[in-house]
Amino acid sequence: MLRIILVAFFVLLLVLLGNTLTLQSPDFAGVERVQQAVDVDRLAQNMSRAIRFRTISYQPGTVFNSPPFEAFLDFLQQAYPHLHQRAERVLIAHYTPLYIWKGRDSSLKPVLLTAHYDVVPVIPGTEDQWHRPPFAGDQVDGIIYGRGALDDKSSVITILEA
Repeated sequence: MLRIILVAFFVLLLVLLGNTLTLQSPDFAGVERVQQAVDVDRLAQNMSRAIRFRTISYQPGTVFNSPPFEAFLDFLQQAYPHLHQRAERVLIAHYTPLYIWKGRDSSLKPVLLTAHYDVVPVIPGTEDQWHRPPFAGDQVDGIIYGRGALDDKSSVITILEA
């Protein structure tokens, strides 16, 4: 039985190695490159604001706190009016926005960008281990601190900024 597992593992390893070595980058010849200035200060400000919303994911045995989620969705509408004017927003289960932004060429395949804005709660008793308050969104020396700064409000904000 161990031999079968080892052989299967070795075959899988060979397949993965073969796929990795033969993988080709897509051909972007003829694709127009767009230069877009990034307002880093605005991005950082929106990231800091996003962290301040206590969008704590539901935990078994607790009551879901919906107002921060509703406030976060309102913040997105205020912070990204262009998106909300051009894209259709569908709310899934009241708090999950899905934005549908149709392109000029409907023959092209769609693109799906995903991120989440809920955060796990702070472990009780660890509050004194935080360098900054977990929901302050403090900016210090070019670093933004808080719940969601890495997982995953940062992805939400950078996708919407783009």
